Formats: sequence, C-alpha cells, structure tokens
Amino acid sequence: MQRYATRLVILSFVVQFLAAMWPVYPVFNRIRPFVFGIPFSFFYATSLMALSFVTLLAFHLWWDRSDDEPR
Repeated sequence: MQRYATRLVILSFVVQFLAAMWPVYPVFNRIRPFVFGIPFSFFYATSLMALSFVTLLAFHLWWDRSDDEPR
C-alpha cells in the first residue's frame, strides 16, 4: 500500500508541474477576472501551491499512521 500511495503522490506532483508549464499555464494567464481580489493568474499559481501543500500534508499524515501499525 505504501508503494501505491507514493506513486499516487508522485503522479500528483507531475500533474501539478505540467499544469504550471506551457501550454497549460498560458490558458490561465489572465489578469481578469479577479478571484478574491487578486488576478486570476496569481490565484491559479497560488492554488497549485496550496494543492501541493495539501498533498504533502496528507501523505505525511498517512505515512506516520502506517508506520505505527504492526506489519
């Protein structure tokens, strides 16, 4: 199960990396509309960073929990 979770996290980061690169990012590279008072492109980049933080946090918590269980 740990191997599956690790691969899932790696896949998530690859998708996030590709979403931040050309040709995906230019689609979202706009000033308008404003989301929560900030330009959309800044919101998009911030959302990607927040998603990576949540992914790492979930993986860390899952990894700690799986280490406590007997094998």
